[in-house]
Amino acid sequence: MKQDMPRQIENVCEVVKKHVHSKNYRFTEHALQRSFERSISFNDALYVLKYGILNEKKTTFDPKRKIWKYAILVEFVGMKS
Repeated sequence: MKQDMPRQIENVCEVVKKHVHSKNYRFTEHALQRSFERSISFNDALYVLKYGILNEKKTTFDPKRKIWKYAILVEFVGMKS
């Protein structure tokens, strides 16, 4: 039996920005691991969450976990495209 996908969060970037601004967030074990692997500081991650935009092309649904994965991106000065 096919289960329905949950709806995507509308205005996900605005929701994320509100949580970051109010300090209502936590870094998960997964985020800590990925940050270390990619040499991304917490300040860099928070900057992306505060000022990034949603990349709808990279937003995907994980059917195993039944969650949406949102891609929030920002370009840094000197960053190669």
